[in-house]
Amino acid sequence: MTTTYYDPLSQKWYHAQEKMFGNNKIKTEKLFHYSKKWVPFSLNEDSHRIGPIIGILTSKGKNKKLAGNGPLFLSLVQQFSKIGALPIVFTPDDFGVSLVTGYTFHPSLGKWIQVSSPLPDVIYNRIPFRNLEKETDFTALTSFLQKHNIPFFNPCFINKLEMHHLLKESSSLKPLLPETSLLTSEEMLHDWMKDKQKIYIKPVSSAKGKGIFRIFPQENHYLMEGIHLTKEFASLNELWNELKVHLAKDPYIIQEAIEPALYDGSRYDFRILSHKEKNNFVISGIGIRQSSSHQQVTTHVPNGGKILPYELFAKEEDYKFFNSIIQEVGHLLNEHLGLFGEFSLDIGVGANGKFYLYEVNSKPMSFDEEHIENKRIKAICHLCMQLSGFPTFPY
Repeated sequence: MTTTYYDPLSQKWYHAQEKMFGNNKIKTEKLFHYSKKWVPFSLNEDSHRIGPIIGILTSKGKNKKLAGNGPLFLSLVQQFSKIGALPIVFTPDDFGVSLVTGYTFHPSLGKWIQVSSPLPDVIYNRIPFRNLEKETDFTALTSFLQKHNIPFFNPCFINKLEMHHLLKESSSLKPLLPETSLLTSEEMLHDWMKDKQKIYIKPVSSAKGKGIFRIFPQENHYLMEGIHLTKEFASLNELWNELKVHLAKDPYIIQEAIEPALYDGSRYDFRILSHKEKNNFVISGIGIRQSSSHQQVTTHVPNGGKILPYELFAKEEDYKFFNSIIQEVGHLLNEHLGLFGEFSLDIGVGANGKFYLYEVNSKPMSFDEEHIENKRIKAICHLCMQLSGFPTFPY
């Protein structure tokens, strides 16, 4: 590694030799003298360039401060700094034609500092909300990156219906999918209830279990069970009138409710994290989530779900099966939707012992299991080094 200095006042970078820096290959200034006000960074070096610069794209909140997954950003920045990369957390409006301005956590200073640098060699998309990816500054940025061949991975959120249609194209994945369709009419609701008895309805753009309802008949009425509420309806017509309020805000899918296998009386899911490794995909961790006794709609921990040790359910043949699914999903995403370096799967087990693929998450949340999250951080850093063209090494 080599030491490169940043002058916050002039926003210039200095090195003992003139080196190319960033995707747009801007030259550093020649170092003739040193000021104590300059900030040192240890970066990788080859005969022509230093770096890489790693961009982490997020957004600003109402208070104009950076939004998104702060603990993830800090962990990534600290790990990147250890391996000789310059990580910068920035927003679309911080990105210019030749420079990006953002923030990095400096280890020796022990605080976040603002820096301006050449364009990143690779960018990891962590925009936290779907609606922000529709704004002009985001679409302009992605067009610029595509035009200038700057690697940009996990390019977008994916709605549930679009994902279902994509997965159905695979002959090996199709049998794992619960029957799913766009909910469009009261007649459809009647037909599905008559055929399936139990169904789920889910917003196409929901996350973390928000807006999901399970509907099923009980004696002379129907129950609509959500995460925090349960409502009774005397008829499907009355229930449909309630659903129309939700459909006016967001399209919903209708999905068959699989009778789940139970552990200690409650359903459970496998959460499988994967990362791109050259032309393949690897399992970075598997967690188990179990629904609470208070609600059986989802297994998400923020909604009362519990974490179970994977060792309770670990089987070698299941791991091989999960790995084959990871490969298929990863290649579908990358062939049809852009560069996805990271994703996670929610896989459930039916009462019949069959596996079902419920969700593909294009922007996984942090895992509560520390060993999985640590492996995730290293996998993202390793991928970014690969995409940047700088040498990678075990760490």
